[in-house]
Amino acid sequence: MTHRPPAAHPPIPAITVWFMATSTGVIVANVYYIQPLLADIARTFGLSVTKAGFVAMLTQVGTSLGMLLFVPLGDTKERRSMITVLLISAAISLALVATAGNAVWLALACFVVGATGSSVHLFLPFAAHLAAPEERGRVVGSVFSGILLGILLARTFSGFVGAHLGWRAVYGIAAVMMLCVAILVQFMLPRSKPAADLPYFSLLKSTVNLIRIHPQLRESAFLGALLFCCFSAFWTTLVFLLETPPYHYGSQTAGLFGLVGAAGAAAAPIVVAAGTVIVVDMAAEKVADQRKDYKEFQKNNEEQKKALRDEPAPAGKAPTPGDYRNLLYGEREASGN
Repeated sequence: MTHRPPAAHPPIPAITVWFMATSTGVIVANVYYIQPLLADIARTFGLSVTKAGFVAMLTQVGTSLGMLLFVPLGDTKERRSMITVLLISAAISLALVATAGNAVWLALACFVVGATGSSVHLFLPFAAHLAAPEERGRVVGSVFSGILLGILLARTFSGFVGAHLGWRAVYGIAAVMMLCVAILVQFMLPRSKPAADLPYFSLLKSTVNLIRIHPQLRESAFLGALLFCCFSAFWTTLVFLLETPPYHYGSQTAGLFGLVGAAGAAAAPIVVAAGTVIVVDMAAEKVADQRKDYKEFQKNNEEQKKALRDEPAPAGKAPTPGDYRNLLYGEREASGN
């Protein structure tokens, strides 16, 4: 009986990787469009700085709840269909933001925009599933780079469009882009098979169990939350600061700060590579110094042994192996090794 070797995993097409990276960047941008526009939105609805910041916070809260409630379903549902549903929901909520007539309407629509923005976290495991094992790291890294660039460039886009066409136009354009991505998903992504068959509440319970079992996960989540708080606090308040004297800048200038972050993101691989080279060089230099010290120790030890052999022993006593051993360990203590 002959056994067939398992079929090799086909490589993921490059155009699919580019589509997933671009799509995640466009989707995640929905969550961050609001930050350079907060001053304009506050003037439209007569909101204070605190209330405008609360609206921006609701978008982030929606994203967090979406990640908790929707993303685990990617293991039990067909991913392409689920992504499509979230994209259509995002288009509707973005249109509601663009046509908001009061602050409550705006706040609720922004919350839904954040919740549907969690669909980017369905793309990442989908990309890992489609990629062959030997290219999985590269593919996931490419998709994640799309997310990072989308976060950073969203502010530049919304600041520029908001300054020339108004803040409502930003969300109108974003709604149309979501519909376009939802259509392209049907042609660019294959259908997936659910990886597990669990009831919804059991799925949520398994997520909580992961947090309970793994302390490293709790620590990483806590540190990530602190870093993201600082990140959000900076971007939410920046536009209000730039509008005050002596700056008198608008949303377009606030959005340009996103280009600085994008440059940093683009330079990250170079910085990491340079840092790796420095660490490797330092380690090699340390090893070389240790080898030099060890060779010096061996040389001194041989000289001491030779001197002990050549030195005449006291009358009636010849050098013993213990003498050499004491000399050897005495040299090690003196050298600190």
